[in-house]
Order: sequence, then C-alpha cells, then structure tokens
Amino acid sequence: MGVIIDAPVALLKKAGIKNEKNGKLIVYGVITVFSVIIVWVAYRKIKNLFSSDPTGGQAAMQQSIDSISVNSFNLTIDQDTATMIANNMLDAMNRIGCDDQAIIDNLNTCQTQADLELVIKTFGVKPFDGFLATTWIGIHILSAPKDLAGWIRGKDSISSKNLAIIQGIFANLNVPF
Repeated sequence: MGVIIDAPVALLKKAGIKNEKNGKLIVYGVITVFSVIIVWVAYRKIKNLFSSDPTGGQAAMQQSIDSISVNSFNLTIDQDTATMIANNMLDAMNRIGCDDQAIIDNLNTCQTQADLELVIKTFGVKPFDGFLATTWIGIHILSAPKDLAGWIRGKDSISSKNLAIIQGIFANLNVPF
C-alpha cells in the first residue's frame, strides 16, 4: 500500500505541497471518494441485475410516450415551440436543485391538452439522476430513465406549493401526472 500512497504524494510534492502529512490526506481523500463511487455504482448495477426490469421500465415508458396521439387540430404551438419547451424543462431540472418557476412558466405556455401532450412526446424518456443525468456518466452509470412527469416528480427540490401548481396545470389540461 505504500507505493499506492507514496507515488501520488511525491507528485503532490512536485506540485508544491511540501508537507507529507497534507499530501497523504489529499491522497486518502481522493481514494475514499473513488471508493464510495465504485461501491455505489456496483450497488446500482447489482440491484438492476436482480430487478425484473433492469432498464427501469424505459421500454414501457417509451412505448407509452410513442402511443400518445396528439390532436393536431387543437394545437396552439408548433413542433419547434414544443422542442424549445421540452429543452427548457430539461435545462430547468438537469442540475442540483431545479428552477421551479421556469418549469411552471414553460408548462403555462401549453394552452391545450394537445400542446402538453406534444411537449411530453417531444421530451420523451431521458435518463434521470438530477445531476449529470444527460452526460455520459449519467446515461451509462448513474441514471434511471423517466418521462417528463417522472422528472418533475423525481425532483425533491421542487417545493410542495409549486408541485401543486404543476399538478394543477396537468389536471386543467386533462393530462395524467
């Protein structure tokens, strides 16, 4: 174990950290962080092996999204606007915390059931983890797939007041949440 610690400590000394104790603490900290990440990823992968659906229902969710038939006669937005709203929603949620007001503002752009259904269909099913969800590590290691409503429900940082407003928007447009 000495080489595992001593080699990085030597590199840290060259980088300007002269105190050997501080160098060892940094190396131990980095090793601890990587160990926790490895254990967590292993836990997630093993849990998925014993799950009846290791993809987290992604195929079923995607099939449900694909089966949405948008009534084009009731649309007040076009596909470009739906894409912009879906991207804005992802941007508002794809980080630590989220921008509740941006979610509400974007949903309020939908005037009809068909509008919201088009946004849901455009959003599709995306890997969810809140932080780094759409990066390579999020997609392949950390995330579970969710649709738009799943993303919203999965964000613990949305206040209960704003969640009630969002649920009301879905309910007013007759779209299940």
